[in-house]
Amino acid sequence: ARAAERVFGAQVKQTLAEKALAMRHNIGTRLRQGLVDQFAPLKEISEKAYILARMSKGTDGAVEATLLYGKIYLRDGVYDVDIKDGGFAKVLASLKGEHDRFFQWVAAVRGERLKAEGKENLMSSEDISDLKTLNAGRMADGTARMPLYAAALRELNAYNEAALKVAQESGLIDPAALEIMKGQPYVPFYRLMEDGDMKGPRFSAGLTSQEFSKKLKGGTQQLNADLLQNTLLNWSHLYAAAARNRAALETMAAADKMGVAHLAVRADKDGNYLLAGQEKGMIKVMRDGVAEYWTVEDPYLLDAISAMSYTPSGAAKAMAPFKRLLTFGVTVNPTFKIRNLIRDSLSAIAQSDLSYNPLENVAKGWKATAKDSQTYASMLAGGGIIKFGTQENTNQLRGQIERLGGTMLDKQGFDKLKDQMRSLWEVYEEFGDRTENVNRTALYERLRAKGLSHAEASFQARDLMDLDRKSTRLNS
Repeated sequence: ARAAERVFGAQVKQTLAEKALAMRHNIGTRLRQGLVDQFAPLKEISEKAYILARMSKGTDGAVEATLLYGKIYLRDGVYDVDIKDGGFAKVLASLKGEHDRFFQWVAAVRGERLKAEGKENLMSSEDISDLKTLNAGRMADGTARMPLYAAALRELNAYNEAALKVAQESGLIDPAALEIMKGQPYVPFYRLMEDGDMKGPRFSAGLTSQEFSKKLKGGTQQLNADLLQNTLLNWSHLYAAAARNRAALETMAAADKMGVAHLAVRADKDGNYLLAGQEKGMIKVMRDGVAEYWTVEDPYLLDAISAMSYTPSGAAKAMAPFKRLLTFGVTVNPTFKIRNLIRDSLSAIAQSDLSYNPLENVAKGWKATAKDSQTYASMLAGGGIIKFGTQENTNQLRGQIERLGGTMLDKQGFDKLKDQMRSLWEVYEEFGDRTENVNRTALYERLRAKGLSHAEASFQARDLMDLDRKSTRLNS
């Protein structure tokens, strides 16, 4: 008994009242985490970490902002964009319908470099030579391809460099790696597997373990033919991984100050670390391109920041199309959109710092959600805008390129009718998106005018009705 007391300390028995008091400790936070907000414990240690974690769910908007407005950069810890850039869709539109041919040419340029390094096992030297001639000759309108392709490649390199800079500022890579990679012609090679799926970057739905890239060895599987989609998926991966790593770094810094997290080991540049094989249960983050492993004492905080690789069950995947169809059937109704706008306009006044005049809020928000609005572009990039769907599907982008003059087809008959119907549908969809976000944009502008940062204003706008908020129970 004396030995047990000396080793483990004196064991004090709690009364029922003391046990009840202990169970009530932070019960509100625990309930929020279990029922509605998996990141709730982060708010207890750092408001900034909590905001970054919540905003990391809105990185799809950064991909669309890249396409429509310009190069993404960091402001106040979240993404922003300058509409003066013009957007990557305009770069592709300048190719006059030859964007797929252009990407094949870029793939050959990259393949040549990889071949010299022994890292390209699919394309032969003859394949590369043939594909590199795709920039020769003239387009249908007589424009010389070579200078046009060269200009488009410079723009592609600039957009890739902007994405890499975000990755570097977020800790995924170091400045030296950025210097090596920037300026190199790059289009991602996603290999087609035997089952038809694509093999490319993977990352967790949680905050940590956001690695930028793995060692490239080269593959023999056929490339995914849609190289434009590959590029979008690559940017999407970078934006999402970088956002989650920023949130994880901020969380670890705050938890370290409070004494509830401790740095166990920091890997060297080659990825070696003292506790190799014992990292299970630790939190992994990237700092300046180097992995760090942390231990977290609080189990609820650990749940909030751990890499949660939630995979829906087979039954859930099978039901997903029916769920989307049901959602579409409900939200497509004009009556729903109008009622939703009225309800959101009234509830937003009660929830946030908006004017008590709902018509004034809607009028200001409607103006701010115009496609040429810097407010809309900044909120879309930063995650303050809620949209249904993602721009990773290139069908939407190809339509955008066509509207900007990217194709030279004289469509007639049924094809022309389909295009007209599609245009009408897109106008209706845009109306729905704007009614969903008018109060968000009105709130954003009001908060920015009061001096709040881009990150704070975007977060409060998103928080009016965050459709991506999940609970730990949902992911378990």
